[in-house]
Amino acid sequence: IYTYIYIKVAFSSVPQILSVSPTVLNSIKSIQVNAISSFEDDIIATVDVIGTYFSDDVSACSIGGFISPTIRLSETHLRCDVPLKLEAGRHQLTLITQAGLFSNAMNIYILPPLIPMSVS
Repeated sequence: IYTYIYIKVAFSSVPQILSVSPTVLNSIKSIQVNAISSFEDDIIATVDVIGTYFSDDVSACSIGGFISPTIRLSETHLRCDVPLKLEAGRHQLTLITQAGLFSNAMNIYILPPLIPMSVS
């Protein structure tokens, strides 16, 4: 009697980020946006990620604890959505493969919102 066990094997490379652009994003959080919280989650920007080993299984970006899908533009160029609900400051961007491998991290910065002191 033979027992067969089928195992699904997936091969993956660890993606390597060489650069991100832009590295600084303006926050659009304001009193008006925060007052309409249902729209705040929909407001996003995009960051282009350049690197190597961007195989088909690179499926997500992790930015400041938020996960978003990647858009594959080429074998060395991905685009990630950035939720601008992130707090102002430095956030790390990493790529995640379907096998659960993480790339190196790169920093992006969200600037604090500009709030006018007075309107003339």
